[in-house]
Amino acid sequence: MFANLRWQPEGPYHVLATAFDDHALYNGRSAQPIPGPSIHQPILWTTEYGKGRVFITALGHGPEQVHDPGFMVTFARGAEWAATGQVTLPIPPEMAAKAESVR
Repeated sequence: MFANLRWQPEGPYHVLATAFDDHALYNGRSAQPIPGPSIHQPILWTTEYGKGRVFITALGHGPEQVHDPGFMVTFARGAEWAATGQVTLPIPPEMAAKAESVR
């Protein structure tokens, strides 16, 4: 998780997804200061760099995670957007249905 995230440089960004950062799980093991109460932290977002588009994901830190269908879909769609400015790759129907049931 990106605790204490600061947007560098300050500028436009768009958060696509967050995850709840439960500070109770740290048990004093954090190498950095914990910012106040548990909060939602960005895990997927976009920004601009010069004339370019940038997609950032905090997911997929190891081989097991990059084989997760959720990672693969978000990574492919984010890379497509960064390259073209559009997203045409579909969300698999089973994932779309699951997302709808959570709303």
